[in-house]
Amino acid sequence: MIFYASIFLLPALIAMANIQPNSALAKSFFYLFCFILIIIVGLRFENGVDWWNYLVFQSGYENITFREIFDDQDPGYGVLNWLSYKLFDGSIFFVNFVSAAIFLIGLAVFCKAMPSPWLALAISISFLVIVMGMNYTRQSASLGFGLMALVSLFNKKNIKFFVSMLLAISFHKSAIVLLPLALLGLQNRLIVLVALIFLAPFFYYVFVSTYIENAIDLYLGAGGMDSDGAFVRVALNFIASIFYLLSRRQVNLAQNIQLIFDAMAVINSFLFLMLFIFPSTTVIDRFALFFTPMQIFMFSALPYILKPFPLTALVILIVYGFQLFLWLSFSVYAPLWIPYNFWIF
Repeated sequence: MIFYASIFLLPALIAMANIQPNSALAKSFFYLFCFILIIIVGLRFENGVDWWNYLVFQSGYENITFREIFDDQDPGYGVLNWLSYKLFDGSIFFVNFVSAAIFLIGLAVFCKAMPSPWLALAISISFLVIVMGMNYTRQSASLGFGLMALVSLFNKKNIKFFVSMLLAISFHKSAIVLLPLALLGLQNRLIVLVALIFLAPFFYYVFVSTYIENAIDLYLGAGGMDSDGAFVRVALNFIASIFYLLSRRQVNLAQNIQLIFDAMAVINSFLFLMLFIFPSTTVIDRFALFFTPMQIFMFSALPYILKPFPLTALVILIVYGFQLFLWLSFSVYAPLWIPYNFWIF
């Protein structure tokens, strides 16, 4: 537990000091820490609930051709597994390291664009990095591309947005929930709308149809699958959305970015309500993951609104630190994270 606490405490302490990674040295340290996270997440050994499931999944790519990769529902992740056999004799560490790099590069790019990058990163450690990054390998890589897509959307980079979204969907189909945000964030919205209308059937049949059928069987079969911690994670999205709606004028965002977060706030509120209605909290949790950027943004901006900065940041960090402590202490899955195992040792 001390190992995971230290990963959280370092960015938390820097965040409390409100140090911005603007200078060359500060920026280098920020990216160095993110690189260390890539090593920790990507070179873990037998940590996470799905470690053995991914080994079984990978074994299916030992003797297939490159074309057959695209018969799978997640061709982007399939390419990594296929390459692991072609280049490294089926090393799961290659797959995990590349997936971790995609995820944490996307997270670093997104956090760097936040009002307080170190606070944004500290907020992300407790669930996104430690729990999701070290277990949901496919979905974490998908989220990494999704975060890159959002930053492209903020900057009105149409091509970069769609390329990043295509890659995100190729790793995990649930990332498609971010695609409609293009209508709010990009220029030439009429063209974007027409493009989405014509591309929607293609995206559905090529990328999503099989995933939906499998998801219905997996998550809704036998009365529905539930995820421990889903309520807390979705509730934090909802709380962040409420703070955003109350502070909407004070955050002073560009119009296209404001529209994106407006939509996220509505979606997070809807998903929170669905926790009490839908038969599977796992389904809600999987889709809510792609709207956690609301947490990262709002709670990194809040200390500038509810001053003084150090006190508000401290309260936020206590909440996330306590969440991490409770999960590591009481979750039935925590023993699969403790102790942390590194592949060399």
